[in-house]
Amino acid sequence: MSIGAATRQSRRFPPAKAIATLVLASLLWGGPGEAQQGGVQEPGERTHQPMRPTELAPRFGPPGTAVTVTAGLLPAITPVQLAIGATRSGFEGLALTLTDPNGALVETVTVPQWARRDQIHRFILFNLYFTAVYAESRIFHVTDADGKVVREGEVGSSGPACPTLVGDDGERYRLTGAAAGREPGERVVVEATLSESGEGCGEDLSLSLEIISIRRSGETRH
Repeated sequence: MSIGAATRQSRRFPPAKAIATLVLASLLWGGPGEAQQGGVQEPGERTHQPMRPTELAPRFGPPGTAVTVTAGLLPAITPVQLAIGATRSGFEGLALTLTDPNGALVETVTVPQWARRDQIHRFILFNLYFTAVYAESRIFHVTDADGKVVREGEVGSSGPACPTLVGDDGERYRLTGAAAGREPGERVVVEATLSESGEGCGEDLSLSLEIISIRRSGETRH
């Protein structure tokens, strides 16, 4: 799923003075970058550009968490809108910044309070006018204050000794705790504590879910 295609745009836009300053800077440093190329686009039309490497630190946390987004191979000295997007919630612009002469970007932003632990979130890099997507990050897992998330997906096939969950977001997790009796391919909803995984289950999984509760998808929670 591409969150960059969400229909509800930013709840908060940068002031016109900030936009003008960054546009002027990009022109003074040698002309417009990729954000200005490719012809005129209709308002609201978004064009996906080749994906660039994007890293997050940390990879999960509750609303209010400060997250450092690092990206490369972007257009040099070009205004970039950094936003966060969520399924069923659109996206919110968090920062307007400028790439360096090497096309790199390092920016620290705060996860907004509306972010929910049962939704999929990614950080998105747009051009100045939110009409082109430069990059989408890997998933940022929003937790509650105790590090708990809710994830829906299919039980993996690593066997009873090392069960896994393949989330609807494509992320793979190592399941620990009460996963016994769940068959590979069964769709489940898991409430669990998220942590970095020290064991890969033979699949180099980097995140673990310590199960609090697990139920079949579609079952009513009691």
